[in-house]
Amino acid sequence: MKASSAGLEAEIQAITLDLPGSDEGAASEAVNVYLATGPEGHVLVDCGPGSTLEQLEAGLEVSRTDVKALLLTHIHLDHAGAAGVLARRYNWPVYVHARGATHLSRPERLLQSARGIYGAAFDRLWGAFEPLPPEKVTPLKGGETLRLAGLAFGVLSTPGHAVHHLAYTLARDVFAGDVAGIRVPGVRVVIAPTPPPDIQVEDWLNSLGLIAALQPQRLHLAHLGSFDDPTWHLGALRDSLVSAASEVLKGLRAREPREAIVNRLQDLLLKAGVPASEGPMGQVPAGVDGLTRYWQRVHPELLG
Repeated sequence: MKASSAGLEAEIQAITLDLPGSDEGAASEAVNVYLATGPEGHVLVDCGPGSTLEQLEAGLEVSRTDVKALLLTHIHLDHAGAAGVLARRYNWPVYVHARGATHLSRPERLLQSARGIYGAAFDRLWGAFEPLPPEKVTPLKGGETLRLAGLAFGVLSTPGHAVHHLAYTLARDVFAGDVAGIRVPGVRVVIAPTPPPDIQVEDWLNSLGLIAALQPQRLHLAHLGSFDDPTWHLGALRDSLVSAASEVLKGLRAREPREAIVNRLQDLLLKAGVPASEGPMGQVPAGVDGLTRYWQRVHPELLG
């Protein structure tokens, strides 16, 4: 596919990386990273975890010396886990939100938290992780214009899924990471991924409004694919996020057990046509945990 930037045509290639399942024998999930090619080289948006490095290397059918930068939407391991390895291996400069940059250069807390969640499965799931050399990191806040490979990328601060989340624009294309949600193949459904620790619903809704105001032509999602129906998509995601947050609040106010809330949200997805075997179904428990933390931390007065 193509995008026009600063009067120049940019080629955009999606590279799909199959992630290991959360349990041995579980169905794999996937993440997309994107390679934008301009007149002076290439820019990679997100890179996946260390566990998918071989897939990424196979999919990058360009000279590594012609890759001018790695842009990270956020520092969650499925999007940024291989950044340190790649920066050291190929001397790539890395651009990331200022609030995430320190965690990639000094990752002790990030890795401790992740190992606490994934335990013995951490290495299988996420593979090699190396700290980013601080001198290779450019911290961003949003509002910048990055001129790379002969292209102009706009930087949007888009918190909600994570406080350190960024989206990148290239003309009317938006590389949206996770803030634009998950699209289920073959089903006209958009799902808001809401894992802990820092889901913030109001910020997320504002971020969706910011993207919508740009009147984008195409959204490039990390999970999974590129779509040219952004008006419908962003509206559907807004509804999905508000509905999931409301269902969790209702369960918390009724003192329902976690499992009951999880089952209800999974039933809603099944009724919407999401197959039980799809990755988003397995993400519902973590999504409930993220929204529970949101209500407890941001709006404890509503819990009764």
